Amino acid sequence: MRRSHATNSLVLIMDHTKRFYRDKRNRDQVEYTGMGKTGYMDLNYAQNKTLNESKTNGVNMFMFEVTNPGEYSYLGRVCLGGEPYQKSQSDINDNTRKVWIFPLKLIEYPKD
Repeated sequence: MRRSHATNSLVLIMDHTKRFYRDKRNRDQVEYTGMGKTGYMDLNYAQNKTLNESKTNGVNMFMFEVTNPGEYSYLGRVCLGGEPYQKSQSDINDNTRKVWIFPLKLIEYPKD
């Protein structure tokens, strides 16, 4: 996740080439793993907090997807589609940890 205060935006990257994030997409629904590579994730840490508060903080969110290293595809604008929840996943050191999953919904798609 990358935030810009200048543009009041948050860029979310669903990177399938990184084995420690297990993001899923089904049409316009995305299960997006929060920020942090090791240990338990904190809902109030950095951009996890921005994303969690996105219904009230006015930030614009944009989703990109990586299926091959270095190749980014723009999916469109997203919004929080439900309450974040916790799940167990492995971190970069293969240690089991609790992560935050953010249910997102694609709301604007790029024109082909």
